[in-house]
Amino acid sequence: GIIPESLDGAIITGNFWTYKVDTQLVDIEWFFYFTHSFNFIQICIESSTGSTHRKYLDEKVFLNHDIVLPNKAEQIEMVKRYKEQSNVSNNLSKEIRIQKVIISQLKQSILQEAIQGKLTQEWRANGTLSGVEVEPASELLKRIKAEKEQLIKDKNPSTSLRTRIKKEKPLPPITEDEIPFELPESWVWCRLGDTLLYSDSGKSPNCKKLPVRGNEWGVLTTTAIQQNKFKENENKVLPISFKVNPIQQVFKNDILITRAGPLNRTGVSCKVDSISSNLILSDKTIRLVHPPKLMNPDFISQSLNSQLIRKLLVPKMTGMAKSQVNISQKNIKLTEFPLPPLAEQKAIVEKIESLLQKCNALEQEIAQSEQHANMLMQAVLKEAFERKENKIIELPKLLELESSHFPKRKMLASYIINQSANDKQFGDTKFEKLLHLADYHILKRNFGQEYKQKAAGPYDNKFTVPFFNQTIKAGWFYKQSLGNMNRILPGKNNSKSQTTYDYFSEEELRRIDNLINTFKQYNYEQPEIISTIYAVWNNRIIRNQEITNELLKQDFLDWDKGKAQYVYPKDRVTPAIKWMKENGFIPDGWGKIIELPKSKSKKK
Repeated sequence: GIIPESLDGAIITGNFWTYKVDTQLVDIEWFFYFTHSFNFIQICIESSTGSTHRKYLDEKVFLNHDIVLPNKAEQIEMVKRYKEQSNVSNNLSKEIRIQKVIISQLKQSILQEAIQGKLTQEWRANGTLSGVEVEPASELLKRIKAEKEQLIKDKNPSTSLRTRIKKEKPLPPITEDEIPFELPESWVWCRLGDTLLYSDSGKSPNCKKLPVRGNEWGVLTTTAIQQNKFKENENKVLPISFKVNPIQQVFKNDILITRAGPLNRTGVSCKVDSISSNLILSDKTIRLVHPPKLMNPDFISQSLNSQLIRKLLVPKMTGMAKSQVNISQKNIKLTEFPLPPLAEQKAIVEKIESLLQKCNALEQEIAQSEQHANMLMQAVLKEAFERKENKIIELPKLLELESSHFPKRKMLASYIINQSANDKQFGDTKFEKLLHLADYHILKRNFGQEYKQKAAGPYDNKFTVPFFNQTIKAGWFYKQSLGNMNRILPGKNNSKSQTTYDYFSEEELRRIDNLINTFKQYNYEQPEIISTIYAVWNNRIIRNQEITNELLKQDFLDWDKGKAQYVYPKDRVTPAIKWMKENGFIPDGWGKIIELPKSKSKKK
């Protein structure tokens, strides 16, 4: 940034650098826009050191980079050209922001009309015309109450419940003053607690800020609960000494709601659609348990996230004068709730999901447009700040070779294998592609990588061969031939491969976990496709070549004749490129160009 007049003479901390610019050589505006270009960002990346959560620029390395500096008159002309070209990109970005707001409003209007009964007007009319009788919600409430009373009387919960239900004081009936809007005839206003069997929460002991791995036990963080979306990886590992209460474990189909946090994060709800980790509730998360055959969990979760229900929840929160608010289980149960018949709950959910699918499709289009807008902005910067005959900055794509690079990479490879121990489709090819993506896409650290162009994608035999020679001999791993796959499995001395991963930060390990989980459901083919596209795409960035889907597909086919199986008769490359853009698997030119081995290059 450029220091404005209002901050002239201000004091800064040691985390800032300031420079006086020679304005006889450099136009300030030109320099400001130059610092937003991809080339300048690369200078910062290449000048950064540190392997923990904090990285620092090395000033000596930073100032030693070469740039091409045009004369001042040319700089001023570049700024003028940039401003003219950027108007298009700015207008596009503004339109994208408007579209995002509209989609968000559309989603809320769908939920609002759902809980008002407007989405299912036609459904009710068809039922009336065909003479189908639907049990009104008032009768449904009676059945919920009767089931709860029977469970209390039996003093033994059903097999679907995990705790004993206790008798509670009846909740006060809804008064006319509390009714915010009229409901269809077969619906009824009730308290949310009237639809529950019980609610519960958990504990939050002091934990390491690390997500669970393997069979470890963890506790949910509130960020795991998003509007109608459960994020399983948002958790912290419980101490080994912590005694887990099995009643507090989170299971599929649970409805969760946040009890405390910032106002915009409190009272947010989701349904657990799937879960594979051992997780318990925290003291800031509440589970709502309904009679499984009398209430639709998706309807409950979606309704709680509507603005209409949120308006009823917020007044029941405490601590509004502070940055953190709270809502008790008691007040959640007291919240007014519009209850439709059970059959209509299902119809509402189907209608919501159908409409939200269309919204999600629109969101994906907007996300692509946003990515294209960002690419356009970089293209504008590139056009303004690069001459046709050469690039402004000639950067080495790797920092200096890290000390102990082979042991560090050996640890990385071992981590990938150990985290994939339960993946029945994990073999040689999948391992090498995950290693390549971890090297080039996630870590971007110089471990002396020497990837070459092999039939199945990028392959670093200078590392992989000695790695397996050492680890198989040491009993860390062994290979089992299963058809066309060499499955990599833990050996008799596998525990020695798991002693430490201290060369990598918690954030780096978390991102590698996400990478592994992304491809866990696939065999070797999908990682091979993504890894190869990533390599040819990165090659084009390094070579400063044009990048289009068709050119990437052609490079993919030219990689090896065997790649044709992924394009003919069914094209799997174009959808893969789209997936990479949507999921952020986009290279930035880091690393070395991946080419054919020299022997094959000569033959070619």
